[in-house]
Amino acid sequence: MILVNRIDKIEVLEDKFIEKNIKKFQNVLDSTSLHIKSIAYEYSLNDVLAKAVKNNDVNEIEAYMLNRDDLMQNLKLSYFVLYDKNKKQIYGNSFDINSNEYLSIPEELNTFMKHDLSSYIKKSNDVFFMTLNYEKTIFVLEKLLYKNEHIGYVFIARTLDATLLNEIGELLQEYISLISFYDDKNIKELSFFGKKIYYDIQKISKDQVFSYIKLYDDLEKKSFYIRMKSNRQIFDFLLNNIEITLMVFLIMIVIVLLIFYVFMQKLFTSRIEYITTMVKKASKNESPSLELKVDYDDEISYLSRKMNQMFKHINYQQSLKLQKEKDFLQSVLDSQKNIILITDGNKIQSTNQKFNDIFHSEDSFMTNIALLDETSSANLIRVAQKYGTLEVPAQLKCIDEDNKYFTFDITRLDIKNYLICMNDVSAVNKKIMTLENKASIDELTNAYNKNTITTYIKRWLEKRDFCFLILDIDHFKKVNDTYGHPAGDFILKNMISLISKELSKEDLLGRFGGEEFLILINDYSSNNIISIANRIRTIVDTHDFVYEEINIDISISIGCTFCEKGETYSAVYKRCDAALYEAKNTGRNKVIYKEVIIDNDSK
Repeated sequence: MILVNRIDKIEVLEDKFIEKNIKKFQNVLDSTSLHIKSIAYEYSLNDVLAKAVKNNDVNEIEAYMLNRDDLMQNLKLSYFVLYDKNKKQIYGNSFDINSNEYLSIPEELNTFMKHDLSSYIKKSNDVFFMTLNYEKTIFVLEKLLYKNEHIGYVFIARTLDATLLNEIGELLQEYISLISFYDDKNIKELSFFGKKIYYDIQKISKDQVFSYIKLYDDLEKKSFYIRMKSNRQIFDFLLNNIEITLMVFLIMIVIVLLIFYVFMQKLFTSRIEYITTMVKKASKNESPSLELKVDYDDEISYLSRKMNQMFKHINYQQSLKLQKEKDFLQSVLDSQKNIILITDGNKIQSTNQKFNDIFHSEDSFMTNIALLDETSSANLIRVAQKYGTLEVPAQLKCIDEDNKYFTFDITRLDIKNYLICMNDVSAVNKKIMTLENKASIDELTNAYNKNTITTYIKRWLEKRDFCFLILDIDHFKKVNDTYGHPAGDFILKNMISLISKELSKEDLLGRFGGEEFLILINDYSSNNIISIANRIRTIVDTHDFVYEEINIDISISIGCTFCEKGETYSAVYKRCDAALYEAKNTGRNKVIYKEVIIDNDSK
């Protein structure tokens, strides 16, 4: 019974480790899908592609994508396809990551696009799969918008090829393969951040265990499976060690009982009965910590003393065995790449070596936790529950290293204690932040792009009064025609750098398109805004822009206005644009201010 109970506990522990790897695999799929979604979202708001799709201008799309011929390879994408509003393919690229070759778009994708796509666009947290060119892929769909009008779709996918599966396998230290069929009659269910993971575990032999993860193909309308092969050597060693130790213990108990049986056959005294009773108590308690009374100096007393020595020896052996088990389990924890700690929420009972390598001491770690979130009162369980997802990672300061980002997995060990696994997601978090930054910044000038500066204008109009400028470079086309587009790019980049130095930290600067820029000034005075605008105009007019030893003189025209809280974006832009138009048509290199006109359209 003892052996069965210990084996069951080891197998439960093994299942928990396998389930944790299954969750890690699902987390990698979620991260891959999120990476693709970020790219799809960025291109769904690309005005150049959207306008070309709306006009069915394939040449324009191909010319635009020609400058991004390494897009598929650098972002590790397998499919990039554009469709119009009627779900007709306008442009498509299929890239084989393994062979580094471009392929044709399979017809089954175009057939799939004819169906209702709403469920694939709304469910932003789900991961979708389909079979294209005989390979399973993770795919994402986004609506293609042009001036807030739905004009088509962006389809992006990444194949579950050998390269991706090998990368995931190296991360999880497992061998991962894809199979099309599996008898899933014993399938189990696992919850992971609001999702259901369907899986099964098959313990093939003492050395190997297979785990199967059930996924669904939305094109073929049937399930397929991911198989992970895990090594069982550690758990097999634990089982063998427990069996041998318990067997030795049982043999020793049998020997003791035989000795007592012989003496009881020879001497039927109260002392023998007493000894028998004490032995039975020791045997039932499975811990011979009792000590026999020795009142005489005879054979029975001698036996009693020897039995006391035996009890002490067994106690010692049991303590030694428990210490070895504890040391072995600690070595298992130390072998894990993630940070692992055992806690009741307030105090840390045990940690692994990775914890010590990163934080050096428990005090250093708890100081991090206290600074991380005041509302948690430095309770590790509440912190782990709050920072358990990639969307909300915890930023912690590490000894001798830059700050890192972690997510937490919690497993209850008993009534009081929990096992917390800290996953280092710094690399993934850095990629997400980089993508978010790219989506909001104009690559050439480092000013906000059109979409971002427009969003800020609308937000400011909801909250405050402010001043609004539109500036345009005079005769900029002539600069490009005379000196070339690289010179034009040089002018744009250096002019924005020059203007940025004249703005406060609260002011915002964005590129609206071409040589037109928008500036939001956190000021409430029309006199101040005219003064600021003229200062900007003068600085640009008097600055020497030297490109390849050529001095290029430029000037700018500025339209400006005062914006009142509650006005519409279209009203303030129209007013400021009219001021710019007047400046351009009355001689250029000047500032024109337009007053607020209160009417039904502006409020």
